[in-house]
Amino acid sequence: MRRSFIRCFLCLILIFSCTVVWALPDYYTLWVPVDVEAQDPAAAYRPIASDDRYEPFEDLTWDHPLRIAVSSDPHFGRAESNAEATKSIIRSVNETEPAFHAFFVLGDITEFGFVDAHWLAAREAFAEFSRVPVVPLMGNHDDLMNGRSKFLRYLIPDATSETARQTLWQRIDIGPVHFFKLNLLWGVEDWGPDVEAWLEEELASIPREDWVVVLSHCFFYSSGQYILGVPWFDHPETTTLIAPILERHRIDLSIAGHNHHMELATHHGVFYTVVGAFGGVLSQTPFDHVSETSLWYRADTFGYADLTFYPDQVLLVFRDPEGVALKRFILPQNLAP
Repeated sequence: MRRSFIRCFLCLILIFSCTVVWALPDYYTLWVPVDVEAQDPAAAYRPIASDDRYEPFEDLTWDHPLRIAVSSDPHFGRAESNAEATKSIIRSVNETEPAFHAFFVLGDITEFGFVDAHWLAAREAFAEFSRVPVVPLMGNHDDLMNGRSKFLRYLIPDATSETARQTLWQRIDIGPVHFFKLNLLWGVEDWGPDVEAWLEEELASIPREDWVVVLSHCFFYSSGQYILGVPWFDHPETTTLIAPILERHRIDLSIAGHNHHMELATHHGVFYTVVGAFGGVLSQTPFDHVSETSLWYRADTFGYADLTFYPDQVLLVFRDPEGVALKRFILPQNLAP
């Protein structure tokens, strides 16, 4: 009886701790110091997302395109996650020819961001990438109970307290293709005037003929379910506060995770992609809500998005874990007025 009481009491403390973390004011977790005394547990992992800019890429041509892979939500550490699907995706991305220039992982890398063993499992898996550099973003599960410091320590080992913010909100230029990492976890908890001003200024500086791709964990437009009474589709905050900025600056493509399926949608000239199929438990179908913006979705298989950028169009291929094409799209640049 006494042991049962102690277990219940500890569970209540854990629930209260998580609630306190989620209820903290905006920006609290933007400036998390890195534990510099932590030992590097897996030197084989090779990140490339720690600098403000990447090395220049040659101008895009039809003979020399830029190729990236994207997936999200492997949830390392969760027993129900499909580890074999995750391994197959890693193998496919690493061995594909012509080679990918980068693999973006859009968050929920771990099930519980405060558990070191989950980060160690992620690092061990990412160490399998011998040819393709990995660019990690953080998700809401990664951020649990100050998991942000562990995300930086394990996956961005040269990050410091001074560069943490630039790592989470980051512009990456690869020639005429410009990627923006937005630290959107559950939604807009970390969004505010400072990052809005930064994003507006950076987007305004990009030549009209270049490509602009926004990366985040939380989605904008998506089909989905009600989860515990909360609508997990067409996110009301990101679509209200941030999507109008992206559409006003005529970005080309948004890619996100958070929902565990693959989907392509379009709204006011922008293509919105969801690719949360890196091994976490897949979304339940039929959906409670199919977005009016949706062009295509697939929720019965894991996989990743394969994007090849050419001067005036991008070839988007949704692939299963073995690399087999599920659906192909040719997306034009955003020419909305």
